[in-house]
Amino acid sequence: MALSILGDSMLYAVLPAHAASLGIPVAGVGVILSVNRWIRLATNFGAAGVFRRLGSRRGLIVGSLLATASTLSYGLFPYLGALIPSRIAWGASFSLLRLGAYAGIIQEGADSSRGRLMGLHQAISRTGSLMAVLLGGILAVTIGFRATAIAFGLVGFLGLGLVLRFTGRLRPDPPADPNAAVQPHFDLVWTPSNRLNLAVLIAAFISPGAAVATIGLLLYRRYGDSLDVGGFSIGIAAVAGVFVATKFAADIIISPLFGAVSDRLGRRPIARLAITLTVAGLLPLALPLPLPLLALGAILIYAAAAGLYIVLEAWAADLAGAGDWRLLMSTFATARDAGSALAPLLAFALAAAISLAWVYTGCAVLAVTILVILPRTPAPQSPKA
Repeated sequence: MALSILGDSMLYAVLPAHAASLGIPVAGVGVILSVNRWIRLATNFGAAGVFRRLGSRRGLIVGSLLATASTLSYGLFPYLGALIPSRIAWGASFSLLRLGAYAGIIQEGADSSRGRLMGLHQAISRTGSLMAVLLGGILAVTIGFRATAIAFGLVGFLGLGLVLRFTGRLRPDPPADPNAAVQPHFDLVWTPSNRLNLAVLIAAFISPGAAVATIGLLLYRRYGDSLDVGGFSIGIAAVAGVFVATKFAADIIISPLFGAVSDRLGRRPIARLAITLTVAGLLPLALPLPLPLLALGAILIYAAAAGLYIVLEAWAADLAGAGDWRLLMSTFATARDAGSALAPLLAFALAAAISLAWVYTGCAVLAVTILVILPRTPAPQSPKA
């Protein structure tokens, strides 16, 4: 996943600055950077169908090939009309790769280690994103956008090699009915799985949704174009970049920690701790406090959100063992994607109509509702093939 995600993360850092030279309008950049998230609302269930028909190993191979091809196409065909289908292909490949990660963790991990494994998966994946953001900007300046994308695409073949080498231990899936359709698992029964689906939708709406998407706007409204620090003027965009970079660091450091602790102490108490920390972090953003307290609040939100998502993910994997894990985990992933996709649209609309303070206050209220939504107790089961 870390090797496959390089091209995607590189685009977020590099494409806005190179769009004009590639003949891509600003509005087109927004479409390119978001279409992969929206398409996953459909391809997550398509991935479940692929895994049922082809098995986990071959599903991962298809996902890795599609990821490599989409990244290579960024450099080979860097035009609006070609980048949009390439991003759609990347969204589909991400759905396959993520479900493949769930397959490995659910099938190979014991109930007592799923949180730690989910956290390690998140940390390693985010390391790929962090490297892409850091190296992508440097390489794009030195060798150009197209060459950088092609280089990252070629690195993706290493990911394919890892899939071929290390997924042989995944248990083969039983033959599936090729005519059976995979239907979304959105029923109206208030089951533990559906509680977790709603909880992760809200959690993703808060962060990485609203709290990350609006931090640049918050800093701009409070401090203008630049910030004076010790007599030096620092662009507010650079300050916002540092804030967002702390999210990657939180994902890398906090995720394995929270996952491992939830294995030992239980999912629910650690989820409640993460929610409490999220609310505590949102308050400084909603109040007119000095920059150090604002920074502390943002860091607290990012750290708590990283921990909360991993705990919910491991909890969902515990419950998925009792049924069709492909379908249940695809539904969980879709709920998370829906939350992160809706957040920027609603957060910026509310910021324009009312104020950002109400956005963060509303997010704090939503975070508290997760405490009510969480299932009473997880029910780990041995995964079914």
